[in-house]
Amino acid sequence: MSLVVPAVASAVIALVMVGRGHHARAGGLVVFVVALTIARAATHGRVDAALARGAAAIAHGIGVALLTFVFVIAFVPAWLVRTGLAPLRGRKRSAEAALGWRTAAPEIEGAGNWSFVPVRPLGRFGWLGAVGSGAVSLLGWVVMLVALDLVIGSVWVDHFHHGTGRTLMVLGTEPEHRMVDLRHGAAFRSRDTDSPAMAAYPWRFEYYRELKSVPLRYIPYQLDEPVDVIGTYLNITGGVRRSYRPAAVSGAGAPQVVFYGGSTMFGEGSRDLHTIPSEVARLAEAEGLPLVPVNRAQRGWTSWQEFHAFEQRSSRGDRPDLAVFYDGANEVATEPWVYGDQPVEYFEQDWIDRFAQSQAEIRLGWPALVSPAMGEWRSRSIGARAVTRALQVTQAVPAAPLPRTSDVSGDEVADAVARIYRRAQHLTRIVGQQHHIPTVFFWQPRQYRDGIYQEVTDRLGASVIDVSDSLDGHDDVYLPDGVHTNEAGTKPVAVAMWRSLRPQIQAWYRAHGR
Repeated sequence: MSLVVPAVASAVIALVMVGRGHHARAGGLVVFVVALTIARAATHGRVDAALARGAAAIAHGIGVALLTFVFVIAFVPAWLVRTGLAPLRGRKRSAEAALGWRTAAPEIEGAGNWSFVPVRPLGRFGWLGAVGSGAVSLLGWVVMLVALDLVIGSVWVDHFHHGTGRTLMVLGTEPEHRMVDLRHGAAFRSRDTDSPAMAAYPWRFEYYRELKSVPLRYIPYQLDEPVDVIGTYLNITGGVRRSYRPAAVSGAGAPQVVFYGGSTMFGEGSRDLHTIPSEVARLAEAEGLPLVPVNRAQRGWTSWQEFHAFEQRSSRGDRPDLAVFYDGANEVATEPWVYGDQPVEYFEQDWIDRFAQSQAEIRLGWPALVSPAMGEWRSRSIGARAVTRALQVTQAVPAAPLPRTSDVSGDEVADAVARIYRRAQHLTRIVGQQHHIPTVFFWQPRQYRDGIYQEVTDRLGASVIDVSDSLDGHDDVYLPDGVHTNEAGTKPVAVAMWRSLRPQIQAWYRAHGR
């Protein structure tokens, strides 16, 4: 039985690894377990005994090391202070007194008389020593178990757990002068990578690992923006994702077109050189009208965040020849009618929580040191995760009812979305006119447009260029959410957008004598 249980447990773990695409790790685990099992069977328990002795020695050693550390930190400074202050108190100090020992008495004559001292069965220090030694070993075992718990939890968090979908975030409004390397790490699997739309792309696992690993930083009003990252399929510098650039373009020889939008314009599901801006650039180049695309879209952005970003950058002197805005899905998905007919952003609660933590009262003493450590342990501990999940299942509390404003009709919902979008659109146009930047607005496609989405589209009318039907008949390009697409889905959208952008690019070339 002692051989069967570890073998079965290891086989299950190996199967899970294979199912998640970690074939090499699964093979290494199988080889290790088989070798260890053979060694245990061949040595008739000697390996088990050696492992037990080694673990006990390590535990005892860790305990001794920790107690020594505590002794050095807590007691040695106090002893040094006491020793240094002793002369001030006028005490006579000798080497013997300093060491705390008394001089041994002279040997008694007649040493030939022997006396016998009974041997203590629990060692030199008796019960006190035995309890102390056991406490040291127990402390070492606890440390080993906590370390093992953290190792397993860290492996789970970093390589297996898909999380809640939230992206890592950092506070700070100043640009970070560093580049985050996304090219290393375990492949990532999700319902997107396993969807039929992505089945033809062998790079999908590494791509989504890079996508999910992009940290964000806080930007006033526009909420967030990714830090600079470098990857195999995803590269961002200064909030701009890399795009296809025509080889013949140099200097001011072609118009610069900046693209704003949410994750669909950013290109979630596509590599850098195959996003909508990149495909538009290819179409323009093919017709002899090359342009320089600048992809400033960000995942989760709505039209109001795009307006703030456009205004901030334009005020700092960023003046493209054309600004393109691509909206629709996030304007409806954020459900602004629930919050008093006002603009709403994704991830706003994450930032609210982080600011609340940053403004918490500063505490001194042990709580200030222990609380962050406990928080980090809870985020990495596999045991804490299991307990938390069990409590969530057994003590689930029904969600609080939505505010009363959510109880509205379909017409009121469509009116609210259209009004909020038009307000952002109006302000964006004003910024463009102020800085002499032409603006163009597109309304994006969705797999399922019936209902509110189509009603909002109808209400916007001529205020936007409607390309929402550009993917009709191409349901196979959509990811499970019915909004994002694979790389094949970016091309029809780019074709539809280019039909409306072509006249403006032609006008730019005419104005520049080309």
